[in-house]
Amino acid sequence: MKRARDLQRLVVFGANTDVGKTVIATGLVRAALRIFNEAAYCKPLQTGTGRGDSDINTILSYCTPDERDKLAYTELYSWPDPVSPHVAAANDPDAPSDEAVCKKIVDFFRSSEMNVGFIETAGGVMSPGVKGTPQAEMYQSSFPEAILVGDGKLGGISTTFCALESLVKRKYNVRGIIMIEEDSALGNSEYIRSQWCHSQVVSLPGLPPIAEPLFHWHDNNGSAFESFIRDL
Repeated sequence: MKRARDLQRLVVFGANTDVGKTVIATGLVRAALRIFNEAAYCKPLQTGTGRGDSDINTILSYCTPDERDKLAYTELYSWPDPVSPHVAAANDPDAPSDEAVCKKIVDFFRSSEMNVGFIETAGGVMSPGVKGTPQAEMYQSSFPEAILVGDGKLGGISTTFCALESLVKRKYNVRGIIMIEEDSALGNSEYIRSQWCHSQVVSLPGLPPIAEPLFHWHDNNGSAFESFIRDL
């Protein structure tokens, strides 16, 4: 198992939108808290706040009071419209530069003094940041360690490999691939595992119906998240 300090500032990318990135981030944060008794979480760019979207609030809702006390977290910039950051911030005179975003992330982790940290991106690997720079390019020089949330749906093999190649091309160290598979018979994780031998590929079972909270799902898969963390 890696030391806690080896898990600083891991960027959580999604192969696409709607692949369960925040669900996975929640599981990773909680697993880190159980293993290391500390964790930090940063959401640099949050959109959709006008309709109540908040990845931080989602994560906190699944943490116990004791876990929340051990978690440092921040949302750096937010906009009300549920669209890509470059669209949401188009008319914002205070929209930050890419460099400003990365600096604030570094400052947050430095001030938190946590040795385990996750940065959750917005959308997919190549989704634009505030100024239109693909996020895979925007974060690379400051945060080259990544976790990829793969796509477990039909067509997700291609989507996941395209995302993976985009990260590898930009010199990211992809520490692991993890995905939610609604139908394991599609064979997404099995095929990706057969073609990608540089880090672990982990499959998790499908989510319950949308109206059902994920407390039981997270409890049932807690050991899988812990194993994933230990093998990073």
